[in-house]
Amino acid sequence: MPEGVSYSFRSLARGPKGEGLILGTDGKLHVVDPATGTFTSAWPVVAAWKEPMNWQEPRPALFVRGDAAYITEPATKKVHRLDLTTGKLLGSVELAAIPNEISGTLSTH
Repeated sequence: MPEGVSYSFRSLARGPKGEGLILGTDGKLHVVDPATGTFTSAWPVVAAWKEPMNWQEPRPALFVRGDAAYITEPATKKVHRLDLTTGKLLGSVELAAIPNEISGTLSTH
């Protein structure tokens, strides 16, 4: 990770081609080639954040389905959708409550 940037257990995932994805405390989604350990991209998604001392407190979280990454941003009560092929933000929604975790399923339809 870049100097001074960390991550949490809720900010790790694999991309559609097996690449490593790490949502850093700098607010960027860092893409890692697992074979070489080289960072290949870093896309801004959320505002910079700090890891809370209590592991149960909300913090940005990452979920991947297909070519899309879904990232929660508790500070703004939003969930963002990022295209993993281009690194572009596809959209955001504001929730009524602070998101704490994120998960999903893959539809066969």
